[in-house]
Amino acid sequence: MWLTDVFNWLFPVPEKRIEPTIQIEPTGRVIEKWACHGWGNSICHHDDGRSPFEIYGWMTPLIAVGDEIRWENMSGGITCAYVKSVENCSSPRDMFFAKLEKKICGGDK
Repeated sequence: MWLTDVFNWLFPVPEKRIEPTIQIEPTGRVIEKWACHGWGNSICHHDDGRSPFEIYGWMTPLIAVGDEIRWENMSGGITCAYVKSVENCSSPRDMFFAKLEKKICGGDK
C-alpha cells in the first residue's frame, strides 16, 4: 500500500480538465464558406477532427456567437457548426478568430 502512495507521489497523474458546457443560442444567420472567398470576405479553417475547432477570417459584418457556418468537407458533404466564441481584432477591424462547435447537419457524410 505504501509503495503505491510513494509511486503516486513521485509520478502524479494529471487531472483531466473538463470544459464547462456552454449553451449556444442560434442567431438564425447562416454563413456559407464557399461564398466567402474574396478580399475582405473570407473564412479559413483548421479542422483536426476535434470539437471545437477554430476559424479565422475577414468579414463585414463580423460573425457573432450563435451564427451557423457551413462548408464542404473532404467527402463532398456539407459540415455545419455554430460559432461558440469570437475574438474580434482592432487592426484590421474586419478580422476575427472564432471557435466553433460542430453540429449534426443533413449533408454530413
